[in-house]
Amino acid sequence: MTRTEPTHQSLPIEQVIKPVTEALARGQNVVLRAATGAGKSTALPLSLIDAPWLKGQRIVMLEPRRVAARAIASYLAAQLGEAVGERIGYQIRNERRISDRTRLEIVTEGILTRRLQSDPELNGIGLILFDEFHERSLQADLALMLTLDVQRTLREDLRLLVMSATIDSDRLASWTGQARQIDCPGRSWPVDIHYLGNSDSPLPLQIMTAVTEALAAESDGDILVFLPGKGEINRCLTAAQTALKSSPSIRAMALHGSLPLDAQQRALRADPDGLRRIIFSTNIAETSLTIDGVVCVIDSGLERQQIIDPVSRMSRLETTHISRASADQRAGRAGRTRAGRCLRLWSQTQHQRLLAYQPEEILRADLSGLVLELSAWGWPDPGSLDWLTPPPEAHLSSARDFLQQLGLMNDHGQLSQRGRQANSLGLAPREAAIVLSAKDSDQRALACDLVALLSDRDVLMPGQGANIQTRIDAITACRKSRDGAVQRRP
Repeated sequence: MTRTEPTHQSLPIEQVIKPVTEALARGQNVVLRAATGAGKSTALPLSLIDAPWLKGQRIVMLEPRRVAARAIASYLAAQLGEAVGERIGYQIRNERRISDRTRLEIVTEGILTRRLQSDPELNGIGLILFDEFHERSLQADLALMLTLDVQRTLREDLRLLVMSATIDSDRLASWTGQARQIDCPGRSWPVDIHYLGNSDSPLPLQIMTAVTEALAAESDGDILVFLPGKGEINRCLTAAQTALKSSPSIRAMALHGSLPLDAQQRALRADPDGLRRIIFSTNIAETSLTIDGVVCVIDSGLERQQIIDPVSRMSRLETTHISRASADQRAGRAGRTRAGRCLRLWSQTQHQRLLAYQPEEILRADLSGLVLELSAWGWPDPGSLDWLTPPPEAHLSSARDFLQQLGLMNDHGQLSQRGRQANSLGLAPREAAIVLSAKDSDQRALACDLVALLSDRDVLMPGQGANIQTRIDAITACRKSRDGAVQRRP
């Protein structure tokens, strides 16, 4: 058993607000390394919205996930006694709650890239915050590169604040123009960490064994269970609901990005009836989000990543082991409000063999969208750029070849007219090419349905096979009669 110890600051971020604001007022970029629970995503943005050096301009804060963007916006608006969309707003894919009064916009990372391409000067924006940058998503890397270029060439007055729990701040500060580095401790209570060892049992059985142990060890408080994906969540949720039928004081629930907004919000708040909760979640609860009442974490040690094969151009979802940094982040969720515990479904020996950090997304992802964006920006040769983490040349070459096959790019890396049209759609290159291939209104309607099916969650319940025509028929039936479509679904 190991134990992580707390820091004893009531509001750790308060001690660095002054040096952060002074550095930004001088026009410096800032790299803030703040441990979990410091308040960097909440108290710090609120302290900056009326800074004199902003001169009435807005702040844009980037969040890696839609769930976090909504939740943080709701929390900050409540702190001001306002509704979301007043001084605090957010924008995510297909959803925007921002008004003329908004001073702080919380957006997902792709939103900023779209804005940069349409308005490179970022008119009306004085500060950009990159939250949870240690996750190193492809969109975050791209957005920071483009924003730094804007700052160097068009907007010397634009300030950048990069925030992270764990990152190589020396390297990042140098890459962002000798940014001011500031460290801040977190706020946490002790977390007892127990290694339950490896098991050949099915994952739901392992999880329920750990849940039983956690319920016996703590008489109150919620349990947060980290699982790799929606399928595992559903199976474990079913197992828990069956096992807990005789325990009316305990409620099992899910938390993942495919859930409706109201279901996500219920998972983030303490139960209104005072019931004890078991929350089965993907890694969206690893950072940014604070779930009220959690005192115990059960960690499967697994996550799901999308990996591209540069030869076949096919992406696949692969279940992998998390890094030690992710394990620490997950364990810390049990110590946000009081002393807690973390049960890990692996051995201490195996823990030492985990990677210290998960490789950056740019090393394993499909780069066709990245290459398209860079070409639209005026950088047709991505290999010559000064990358924080250089992408594999094989992946860049594969992406260029693919874009040329789609007719979006010429041999010199420059966008064709079709490529400029594709980039304006805000879709992945493959999906954009499908839409642009439509020759009439009927084909365009079908193309849009196909793209929606390919890029979003499945419209059918699990177990309905993979026939695309079945899903097209379901969408068509839903347009005619939503209730009828639900009643006659396969």
